[in-house]
Amino acid sequence: MDWVQRQGCRLEAGGEPFVVDGCNTYYLMVYAADPSLRPHVDAVLDRAVEMELNTIRTWAFCDGPDEWNALQPAPGVHDENVLKGLDYVLREARRRELRLILPFVNYWPDYGGMDQYVAWSDSARRRDDFYDDPECRRLYRHHVRTILERENTFTGIPYRDDPTILAWELANEPRCPDDPGGWRLATWIEEMTEWIASLDDRHLISVGMEGFFGPWNEHPNPPRWLDGQGMDFAWHHEPRHVDLATFHLYPDHWWMHEADGAHWIRRHVRVAREVLNKPVLLEEFGKRGPQHVRERCFRAWYDEIEQWTRPDQPVVGGLFWALYHEGYPDYDGFGVY
Repeated sequence: MDWVQRQGCRLEAGGEPFVVDGCNTYYLMVYAADPSLRPHVDAVLDRAVEMELNTIRTWAFCDGPDEWNALQPAPGVHDENVLKGLDYVLREARRRELRLILPFVNYWPDYGGMDQYVAWSDSARRRDDFYDDPECRRLYRHHVRTILERENTFTGIPYRDDPTILAWELANEPRCPDDPGGWRLATWIEEMTEWIASLDDRHLISVGMEGFFGPWNEHPNPPRWLDGQGMDFAWHHEPRHVDLATFHLYPDHWWMHEADGAHWIRRHVRVAREVLNKPVLLEEFGKRGPQHVRERCFRAWYDEIEQWTRPDQPVVGGLFWALYHEGYPDYDGFGVY
């Protein structure tokens, strides 16, 4: 399997353009931690192959003593069985020639998230303290290093030497509403991407953000209340070790009209091309409602993505939320079966 590398505003593998076409399935590691549940993991991977997808984004975190199959049940302590679950996911993805995007922590409390790091720290009080609290930062670095330096028990390949991993991701949907100006998040992104690149200079690095624009930006967010979330798509993707810009699309959550989705995609294309000169990925998108409404939205968004995946344009693909195996509950209403 060839490495996926950034070339200007494009991605390449083996000297050929690489377009990301895939899905999110967040629970693969925790299911694979239990050998009796691995057939469900295999079912998702097989279905992805049948759908001719090439990439899956899945969690490389599950933090806290109350989480089922927690990867990190206690601060700085990793469960070997759950790590073997992630090993299994990597091996099976590699066997099917699928790539993986692996985020290291969740902004939201699901699967523990930054709230759990704050709870483990004696000096942090609020979720957004995660970005500059010394103990939270130390524990986060320890977790990242544990993953990067791990050797897969099934393949013998160290994670940082495995091209199955398309990209490391700092976090799932990081925000910092305690600092609407965005400085805390900017400082954290700059520092952590530089540090990860010092440990692993071959994998792509992304931030994992939803892609909102700052309140001073000429590109308004669909609802203006998103201006105060402490992020700015352009600014926070500028650091030189950020290889892949990301954004998400959820009209149901963000009070967007259905037709606004294509405009949202075009805004990010423009910034990626004219400001960042970096590839950009619509790494999460979903739509609730009747099947015909979802199909109409997905078709429109895929048509928009396809227009910008030409060699001279920065869009490198999309990942819908979320592909589930049969029998998995549709907790969020966005499940694709």
